[in-house]
Amino acid sequence: MLEGYGKIHYESDDAFKPVAGLGNKIVFQITRSDGAMTDVNLGLELVARMVNFYVASGMPASQLQ
Repeated sequence: MLEGYGKIHYESDDAFKPVAGLGNKIVFQITRSDGAMTDVNLGLELVARMVNFYVASGMPASQLQ
C-alpha cells in the first residue's frame, strides 16, 4: 500500500473484488496538475487510491501493471 496517499475506505463485502491471477490492467491519463505546485497531483492521488484498493482486496502489488 502507498502510505499517506490514496486514502480508501475498504469494505470486505464489496460487490467488486479484483481476482489475483487475472489480467487487471488500468491505464491512467495524467495530463495536468490541478491546484498549487506544493499540493499532491490529483491524478497521482487517483493512481495511489486504485493501488491501495487492489492491495486491500488481496491483490499482490507485484501483480499490478
